Amino acid sequence: MDRQEQQRANLRKAEEMLTGYIQQRKKQLAELALSTLLEIAPNHPRRREYEIWVRDLDGELVQQQRIDEKLRLGRQALRQGDLAAASRHLEALRKVDPMARATEELAFEIDAARQGEAESADIRRHKETVEALIGRGAFVEAERGLLDLSKLDVPKVSIDFLRKRLAEAQSRSQDEVDAQSIIRNLERQLQAHDWQAARETAHDYGERFPTSTRAAELFNRVAEEEARERRKLSIQQGVQTLEGFIAQGRKHEAALALKLLQNLKIDAEQLARLEQQVEAL
Repeated sequence: MDRQEQQRANLRKAEEMLTGYIQQRKKQLAELALSTLLEIAPNHPRRREYEIWVRDLDGELVQQQRIDEKLRLGRQALRQGDLAAASRHLEALRKVDPMARATEELAFEIDAARQGEAESADIRRHKETVEALIGRGAFVEAERGLLDLSKLDVPKVSIDFLRKRLAEAQSRSQDEVDAQSIIRNLERQLQAHDWQAARETAHDYGERFPTSTRAAELFNRVAEEEARERRKLSIQQGVQTLEGFIAQGRKHEAALALKLLQNLKIDAEQLARLEQQVEAL
């Protein structure tokens, strides 16, 4: 592995470690990984983005700890059959983050506890059907199931919870479609050796999916493909030049051209053939 390839490999590893630690909310390790990445690539195109993510980890961690604690207390109250206390913890959770999934989950659990056995088997079956449809990506059928469910005596919080699950699943599905479209476009650009367009596409991927490590992988792939193609062209041009010198009987120039090809580490069999031709001049 040459020096540039080793550097690209080190950069990929640093990027993977950094994004992993960010996702795990491990700030100290994320700071170390960021420092390592910037030593390798001080002008990294996502440097500012990474720095902001690492900086904000403390606040996100504290926020998540508060959410987890309120959720734990609310569920503990539910297990003890104290719906009033559970409701107070739910209100406290809404003040921390009204949009958190934990808030909706606790609200759903409290409502289910209130409903108790009053919820009919028909309603449970409808809800399970909708959840199954969402799980297998049958979004149109899930929408119809939600419409049917809304006509029954189902609490609004239950409908809202399922609607959010459906929206999240649809969003993930669209993300997959968009990602595949971008990747196909990049593959076409690589095949056409349109390196600039491929780099722009890799950038577009990073803009569309800012928390994904795939954008860095795409940038690296473009760089590797371009370097491989440039090396191939250099070898082809070098061989053509050398063969021209051999045909003209210019031994000194041929020897210099051969030395350049030896540095490019061309195919051993081809190199041996050219060396014999130069020796024979």
